[in-house]
Amino acid sequence: MAKETKDQEGEEKAPEEDLLEVLEKKTKTTRTLLIVCAVSTLVLLNSLILGYFSVSYRVNTQSQATLNEMMQLSGRMSEEFTGLNLALEFNNHQIELSTARIDALDPKVDKQQFALIKSVMLGQERDFQYFFETVKVAVAGLSEMITGSREWRDDFNEKLDLAIAISAERELSLVDEIDAQQLELDQTPPLSVIDELGQGSELTESSGEP
Repeated sequence: MAKETKDQEGEEKAPEEDLLEVLEKKTKTTRTLLIVCAVSTLVLLNSLILGYFSVSYRVNTQSQATLNEMMQLSGRMSEEFTGLNLALEFNNHQIELSTARIDALDPKVDKQQFALIKSVMLGQERDFQYFFETVKVAVAGLSEMITGSREWRDDFNEKLDLAIAISAERELSLVDEIDAQQLELDQTPPLSVIDELGQGSELTESSGEP
């Protein structure tokens, strides 16, 4: 009886020991899987973070380069715009001086050359307006490449619109002056007639002398 009892106790302990071994193996396997998953997750996160910063750096670099190019273009356009305005003001001043001198001269002075100068200035004004419109189109195309560029684009377009409006006013003023001068030329007798009238008056004066 005692022997059978010992055998039964040994058989009961054997399954318990086998179960513990199985649990320990499963625990080790689970722990290993968790470690592998944790390491894989860290590697994946590091890859994602590095990829994000790499892409962000490239995007920021490209955006900054485009922005720098836009700023340089804006600076060149501002300088050119200032130069055009100065040249235009100088030409307008020269026209005013020439107009005053011509008006003070004898009517026999040929004013057609001055009308030709005004025609050239009129063509320049129209060229300025076309140039500014082309710049607006170019700026709109470049601004689409940069996020958050609406504010400076609108500000730049506002300045261009102002320049176009001022040039259009000068164009209308030149057109009015050209029309008025052409009317004056049409009403002015030819130089030959003026010379004949002058010679006739001289003959009359000489014949009236004793």
